[in-house]
Amino acid sequence: MGSGCVSRRVRNGPRTAQACVSLPGARNWLDGVGEMGHCRSMDTVVKTAGAGVGVTASLEDYLEAIRALIESHGHAHTRDIAGRLGVKMPSVTRALQLLAKQGHIVYRKNYPILLTASGAAIAEEVQRRHSFLEGFFRDHLGLEEEKASRMACKIEHIVDFDTMARWEALVARLPGAAPAATDGEA
Repeated sequence: MGSGCVSRRVRNGPRTAQACVSLPGARNWLDGVGEMGHCRSMDTVVKTAGAGVGVTASLEDYLEAIRALIESHGHAHTRDIAGRLGVKMPSVTRALQLLAKQGHIVYRKNYPILLTASGAAIAEEVQRRHSFLEGFFRDHLGLEEEKASRMACKIEHIVDFDTMARWEALVARLPGAAPAATDGEA
């Protein structure tokens, strides 16, 4: 992930992490960050490896988009997130407020959104799962790239840690499989 890489396993407690993760090109806008207001729940709560309770599939998509924008542009703004996910600005604002309340991002109006250590870990895990699943669907099931990506987007949020580990181990034993990535690689 670059500088500031964090462990994939994160406990989801109150305000899990306040420190920002330094991604290449990201600027630190933490000065004066306070608590965010109350926000409605986004949708059904799902458990994923490292995310714990309280992070929905929708919120995982927001974290993944924020991470991708920071890595590609050096920053993530509400408008950019809305465009990437194809949603309206008020929806992004509600999601960002909830992610900030859960301690996964630092969000202040008119400033770039920053991932905390817990938010970066969740985003990294979701992206790792997506990459594996997309490759599996494309390389082993012969799906077209677009369909493989769509299917990976759906499944990445519902597979638990143990099942994912077993799936990866199975694929690693298939003929012609690339060597399995270690914890330091994604």
